[in-house]
Amino acid sequence: MNEAQVYIMDYDPAFGDAFYTGLWNEGFDQEATLAAIQAPVTYIHCQARYDGEVLQAAASDEDAARAMDSLPAGAVKVEADSGHNFHVEKRKEFVEILLAGVG
Repeated sequence: MNEAQVYIMDYDPAFGDAFYTGLWNEGFDQEATLAAIQAPVTYIHCQARYDGEVLQAAASDEDAARAMDSLPAGAVKVEADSGHNFHVEKRKEFVEILLAGVG
């Protein structure tokens, strides 16, 4: 909650609405974009939490599986015991995962 307070004055409610309605992704081919990646990939998937039927995360378990199916061979998936802001909630673990994927 404290992190949200830092950015609240700059937050555009239309941005949140676009995520809620799915318009943010309209016309964007995620599968083709992921398949075109030519660099090593470490996909960090955090807990998929729901408020009723509304996903309170960046990716559901199904979304994560589809992403991995679209990524080039060799992509690594790491499951993180964290909410959406893993890089803030567990900074040390986040950096360790990234450094493990380098080289």
